[in-house]
Amino acid sequence: MQAIASGWNWMAVFAVVKITPIAFENIGWRTFIVFAALNAVFIPMVYCFYPETKGIELEDVPLLFAKGGFTGGVLTSKGGRTVQPHQHAQERHLDGDVKDEYEMNEVENAG
Repeated sequence: MQAIASGWNWMAVFAVVKITPIAFENIGWRTFIVFAALNAVFIPMVYCFYPETKGIELEDVPLLFAKGGFTGGVLTSKGGRTVQPHQHAQERHLDGDVKDEYEMNEVENAG
């Protein structure tokens, strides 16, 4: 997956490097307006499709994409927050620490 992302990044940079000198020759300073418009288009995309990860633990990140759908539930959730902090622990009903759960699994597997 990282190779695909890196490949798309290189292709985008290559396109910008090849297009920018030609655009400056033909439309001059208006080239900046083109790039500003493209950046303005990305603002709603980031708001709609990128879930908020501030304040959640690493274990909660897979839950961001559990709802599925085109936006992963970002647009239908209040404030764009699809996962609450420590939700993974609440869904597993963990009251103790990880060591207790590990010992319990050992007992269940032994018996």
